[in-house]
Amino acid sequence: MPASRRLSALIKADEETGPAVRQIARMLAAQHATADRFLACRQPLFDARIQSGHVVDGHGDLLASDIFCLDDGPRILDCMEFRRPVALA
Repeated sequence: MPASRRLSALIKADEETGPAVRQIARMLAAQHATADRFLACRQPLFDARIQSGHVVDGHGDLLASDIFCLDDGPRILDCMEFRRPVALA
């Protein structure tokens, strides 16, 4: 992805980002609207992972530098970072 098309670079260059930000907001809202159904369907999987000690302290954050505003729409390329597994007491 071209660095010049990162949302963070566009903001620093004072370029128009309003339409892209609105599209990104719609994308994120659609994702969050289905999160409860997604998580509820996977409760047995989560329970099994907890029981087997496969718990990690991880996070996923979305930064403007992870979003690329391309001619055919934004691309969100965030990734998760993990630490060592947490030992269960």
